[in-house]
Amino acid sequence: MTDKPTLETMVACAARELALRRNVYPKWITTGRMKPEEAEKEIANMEGILACLKGLRILATNGGIRITDHEGQKVQP
Repeated sequence: MTDKPTLETMVACAARELALRRNVYPKWITTGRMKPEEAEKEIANMEGILACLKGLRILATNGGIRITDHEGQKVQP
């Protein structure tokens, strides 16, 4: 079984996904696979996800909140 994700690993994963989208979407737009508006929306959504995760990490690190997974187990910052 793999290790449970931490906020740190989730932030890193979201950052990698955002970088991937910024790299791939322009090519997809050029080939007609994706519309520019859709690409902008998807990138903006991932930027929002990354910002939320970073904010949660700060709150959890400072003791402002306790974050749990779907089983109620604490997620490490």
